[in-house]
Amino acid sequence: ADTAPANSSSIAFLFEYDLHSCLFAADATPTTLVPSVCQLLAERGEAALRVDGFKLPHHGSRNNVSKELLKLLPSDNYLFSTNGAHFRHPDREAVARVIVGASETASLAFNYRTPLNVIWDHDALKDQYGYRATYPEPTSKGVRIDLAANGPDEGAPW
Repeated sequence: ADTAPANSSSIAFLFEYDLHSCLFAADATPTTLVPSVCQLLAERGEAALRVDGFKLPHHGSRNNVSKELLKLLPSDNYLFSTNGAHFRHPDREAVARVIVGASETASLAFNYRTPLNVIWDHDALKDQYGYRATYPEPTSKGVRIDLAANGPDEGAPW
């Protein structure tokens, strides 16, 4: 688990509007996020918090993306925001946890195509686990995710 005090004190937030939601997990750790989500679930009387989008914590670090966290926050859109330059994220273990635990309609959206994340664009893996992988076109400035439409719209900034 991630033990960095700065990451544990990250400001994560749940954005909800017009029956749609996205969790922006910042660099928060599972030891911080899981109890917070559990408290919200208890208040709402729910077992899981389905979100339209889940911006994964710490750029998809294996120390910040746990099976327990993913089980509490099912989504069809998992967002990875990193170019991998500094910490070489996303970690393969974190992405694997997402695709193994995600629904067969899940989409992984990466805001850069890098040697660290291109592995997830292989047809054999996508066919086996049923997910989609979205990357920006070489000339675009990102990937736009329309959470209300539940799918990626390539070519526009997030």
